[in-house]
Amino acid sequence: MKNIIRPVESRIPLVIHPFTRLLLSGRCNYASHRSKDAVQVTQERSVNPSVAERPVYTVQEYLDKDDPSQLRSRELVAKKIDEATDNPMWMIYGLMFLAFLIANLIVGGRLRKEVQSFDPKMREVRKFEQPGGVRIGGEFELIDTNGNTVKSTDLRGKFLYIYFGFTNCPDICPAEMEKMSRVITQVDKRVGADKWQPIFITIDPERDTKEVLKDYLSDFNPRILGLTGSCEEIERLARAYKVYYAIPEDNTNPDDYLIDHSIMMYLMGPDGKFVDYTTKDFNWVESIGKIFRRILDHERKQKKNLQSVNEQEPSNK
Repeated sequence: MKNIIRPVESRIPLVIHPFTRLLLSGRCNYASHRSKDAVQVTQERSVNPSVAERPVYTVQEYLDKDDPSQLRSRELVAKKIDEATDNPMWMIYGLMFLAFLIANLIVGGRLRKEVQSFDPKMREVRKFEQPGGVRIGGEFELIDTNGNTVKSTDLRGKFLYIYFGFTNCPDICPAEMEKMSRVITQVDKRVGADKWQPIFITIDPERDTKEVLKDYLSDFNPRILGLTGSCEEIERLARAYKVYYAIPEDNTNPDDYLIDHSIMMYLMGPDGKFVDYTTKDFNWVESIGKIFRRILDHERKQKKNLQSVNEQEPSNK
């Protein structure tokens, strides 16, 4: 009789523990339930009671609500303000500071006037600002850079813009000449070069010969007319134009010295009379405005006078 060998599986019975069977069945049910509708599977979480009791605000309610910490800070600020208001010391300090500022303004203005009263250059400037003014200007006969004689009567009918200086001036005169050059360029564009003449008159005729003057003015606008003359003529003309200048008497080198002088430019009318002035405190734009306004006013008066004459002629006929 042949021996029949059976597989091991057929010889060993399948024994499953009841608890294992229950566990497997539960997992299968959970998996099948989740696969059908995963949304229905929920897991409960424990919630902190303090979090659950917190109120829920909308955005506007949260912005409008009063934070206790903010209220506390506001109360502290209001308390500090009340304490400062009740304390009069801060008012005393404020009044003392205000009085100090006012005193500085008054004393500073007074000192400035006192300094100007002792400054001969400023005295000459203030003469122009007096009611009624003073008589400024006069006839002259000087020499230009080409050696030609120039008379004030030869320049009648033009506005004259005159500056008194010297070629050895280290800073002020070059700056004023540079400003005059810019003024010339702009005024010539607006009214033309035939209506006015810029002039540089030296107050140092011993050193500023016509050759020196010509070389000096070549660095600036060629429209500037340079004039020199004798020491007596320059001194007389400076007095007529109320120009202050002082040559040091104790200079050891006659070729190396500086001259203290007033810094002004005189605008003379076509009739040779003084009409306006500018100083170093005027920039080139302000100087242009003054010259341009004076020239336009003169032209308006001429047109008005011409119209009145034309209106009177038919009536006379």
